[in-house]
Amino acid sequence: MKICLIGNSHIACIKKAWDSLASQYPFTITFFGSHADTLLNTQAQDKKFTPTNAQVKRSFSITSGGQEEVDFTQFDICIVHGILTPLRNWFPLWRDLRKNIFYSRAFIDACIETFNPIVQHLIKEITACTKHPLIFTPKPNPAILERKQLISPAEYSELCSFMSIRFNALGLHYIPQPDETLADFFYTKAEFNKNGLGLGSVPKKEESFAPADNVRHMNAAYGEIYLKHVFNYINTTVMDLSTQNRKKINATNELQIA
Repeated sequence: MKICLIGNSHIACIKKAWDSLASQYPFTITFFGSHADTLLNTQAQDKKFTPTNAQVKRSFSITSGGQEEVDFTQFDICIVHGILTPLRNWFPLWRDLRKNIFYSRAFIDACIETFNPIVQHLIKEITACTKHPLIFTPKPNPAILERKQLISPAEYSELCSFMSIRFNALGLHYIPQPDETLADFFYTKAEFNKNGLGLGSVPKKEESFAPADNVRHMNAAYGEIYLKHVFNYINTTVMDLSTQNRKKINATNELQIA
């Protein structure tokens, strides 16, 4: 299976982990990264996901190993990582929705679709290029050294389900941050922040990532857990759905022939 992984500086830790894991899995992953909000400088053109300025084009070329645009005919699945807001940012809205305070479900649905202009842009441009499964995974929660319980395990589980349902309604997939990396479901464990990695404004070369001395960028250990989490989802959910869809198509064709 060939995977296209598009994202901002948060893909750096995943790329670093993949370098040591690639031989263990029947997948190939090609990374297309550009830092911060620069993925807004992209568009669908001739069924390809194409940069509209030199900076993003160069970043794509460096992180992918020479490809300046995404040709989705070369891939089976697309993952967008690090653009989507962490679940913790949605918790106050979701909590009030459950208590019937201030917000309606329609309002929350509208927020999910329009809250982040880059997410909205990427959904529009990528789905104009391909009908392949499109998976969104959020940027990591910030790391902390001290833990403080702000959300219960049951609430977190409900919130994950809520977001998955909202994305499924758009024909998309949503995978939350891996549980084993979380501290009290609201933060990332500090151990995954040590020696965190980013891309820098423009990565110098594929194997040289910029140190990210902040609480929001994670290390290769985080990237390894993330990849195993995503692969498990693909094998158990995306592949099952693809099989079901193929069966439906075959059944429809048989009826038409009959």
